[in-house]
Amino acid sequence: MSHRKPHGGRSPALIILLVILHVFTVALLVRKLAVGHWGHFGLCLLCLGLYSLPALLSHVFHADLPPLLYAAAACFAAAANLGGEVFGFYLRFPFWDSALHFIWGILAAVIGYALPDLLGRREGVTRGMPKAAVVLLSVSFAMLAAVLWELIEFAVDLWFHTDMQKDSWVTAIHSVLLQPDGLNQAQHVEIADLVVNGDHWPAYLDIGLRDTMSDLLWTLAGAVPGSLLTLTDHRGSVGSRILRSLMPRPRRSSKVKNGAETI
Repeated sequence: MSHRKPHGGRSPALIILLVILHVFTVALLVRKLAVGHWGHFGLCLLCLGLYSLPALLSHVFHADLPPLLYAAAACFAAAANLGGEVFGFYLRFPFWDSALHFIWGILAAVIGYALPDLLGRREGVTRGMPKAAVVLLSVSFAMLAAVLWELIEFAVDLWFHTDMQKDSWVTAIHSVLLQPDGLNQAQHVEIADLVVNGDHWPAYLDIGLRDTMSDLLWTLAGAVPGSLLTLTDHRGSVGSRILRSLMPRPRRSSKVKNGAETI
């Protein structure tokens, strides 16, 4: 007998968590609306939508979502948008962004592993794949999701003049364009002072490239152990139970056809 929760893996603890997140987000939304902070108001609206996204995807893919995965997704949305952007945790805590991308790498690797089962609407599709292919699939899906998110951040910054791809100071550059002899050799140049529109800057301001590359590297750092975790699905170990607590699975139909349960 299956112990999985039907229809998205709802549990009392998950429902309580979602209620708390919704109440907190709505209260914050009203406050931002009152002071006219439209950027933060939009992020609150985005969060409310993201809280319901797992349930929507569960319906579209006819999948059962473990409560832990649903809770992690909801908390991740709040931590990234409310904590990171609205409360400024990205600036207050330098590790905040890196930690979120690392965690996302793990979750995305597990979701990527489950994707063939979800698309085929039956369990065991991925389990029969070679281990190297499983790792490649998991890591590739996590990195694809990370790249798509970075493109979204770039588009938002470009069109709405925000700073989702955080800038960083660069105190030295290495470029062949600065090579005095015209050789294909990078020339090292220290930046001690920079004047922009009459203002003196302490260094060159990199507009998001380092942040983007750092985000992708931290996602990769999480995707690798996440993909290795998926290998435990081949045997009944403790790791396999951890995997099952995070991995979405095709929803079993209650209909019976020709004496067998359909999926």
